Amino acid sequence: MLKLIIKVVAIICAALVFVGCNSTNVHKIVVPVTVQQGDTLDGICIKLADEYGDERNYKEIVYYAQVQNHVQRFIYPGQTLFVELEVPQSKSG
Repeated sequence: MLKLIIKVVAIICAALVFVGCNSTNVHKIVVPVTVQQGDTLDGICIKLADEYGDERNYKEIVYYAQVQNHVQRFIYPGQTLFVELEVPQSKSG
């Protein structure tokens, strides 16, 4: 559990550093998601991309979510995933 917390903090710090260096009108945020029964990683990423305005192909978002969360094909109810999105400045807070 401690390793997961350290990894999450590292991802968030890396995202914050990147945001500070990013001169475009988009920046990265990390959205925590608790998997519900029937959820798929594709479905979660498509929904979040639409909700937050990430215009990348959902397959790219899925790929990075798999890498960052150390998952391949299967996700399980109750599992917490962290999905990194590239969002317009106006949507990020």
